Amino acid sequence: MNYLDLLASSSFRQPLWFLLMLIPFLMLIVNYLGDLYSLPEKYFDPALRYWYLNHDKGSDQRRLGLFVIDVLFWLCISIVMSGPAYAQSVHYQNNAEKSPAILIVLDASASMNAADVEPSRFLRAKNELLLMTEKLKANQRVGLVLYTVKPHLLFPPTADKFSQQHYINLLEPDMLPFAGSDISEAIKFGFRFLSDRQEHKNSQIILITDGDSDKTDEIIKELENINQEFSLSVLGVGELSPAPVPALDGESQWLIENNAPVYSSRNDKLLKQIADLFDGAYRSISGPEIKINSLISHSDVKIELDGARSNTQWVQLYHPFLLLAALLFFAKIIIQRE
Repeated sequence: MNYLDLLASSSFRQPLWFLLMLIPFLMLIVNYLGDLYSLPEKYFDPALRYWYLNHDKGSDQRRLGLFVIDVLFWLCISIVMSGPAYAQSVHYQNNAEKSPAILIVLDASASMNAADVEPSRFLRAKNELLLMTEKLKANQRVGLVLYTVKPHLLFPPTADKFSQQHYINLLEPDMLPFAGSDISEAIKFGFRFLSDRQEHKNSQIILITDGDSDKTDEIIKELENINQEFSLSVLGVGELSPAPVPALDGESQWLIENNAPVYSSRNDKLLKQIADLFDGAYRSISGPEIKINSLISHSDVKIELDGARSNTQWVQLYHPFLLLAALLFFAKIIIQRE
């Protein structure tokens, strides 16, 4: 089907705009015809009529050309403003046929502001997520959970890359109002979320954190009671050597506790144990290498579309008419200057 066929079968989604924009188009025609046939004889001598119409407007052909350009310009603008579009049927999988999801669980605690990896642990994790969305398949669903002492769902799994990148770009180090870090509660939240939504069995959780905690054994013991329905991989951020934690209150350079700066380091022992506990992989970020994509498990599960619901998506057709209107506008300027 060519473009004209699509336009012929399309709908004008704003017909009122089309009618309103036709008003100057009709006035232009009436004015031109009036100039030719309805000049009041009492004001102009018949011998001077031709001179009046042409003395400063060039030849008849040039005047007619400008008239045609005006008519085509307003006609194009009328079509553009009316929003021509044709309906395209789009199929969606129903809830029982979801593709596997990736749920990112990102640590937003104060220790993630340490700058032992540039520009900081948190911002480096943010950059990894943005690069990850660029590499994902078109239908790959991604969701994001932020946590400090409490987990918060930023956005549920979606295959819309624009939405993924939009929300990831909103991430800021101090966007959660709660201090502290509860890694076990964040992981439990992720598993409950995927289970409650009856996500595909090949869905996975990717935990991004520095693992800064002195309660390694307690955390592992608490996580052992979780139903391991999904896999969980871990991306550790930071260096093994301690780094000072910046303060974000604007009053001091470093986070202070007991009159001394707070230091933080990546807890490899805890993070490796978490990954092993849930049959996942472990990677760490310390240099410039991009690591998160190596944690994504791409399953080749075939999703059946039988019984899938469909929806209508409108595809816009105004772009060529907008371009033509612009060309006509500049063509008229050039002709008038000659």
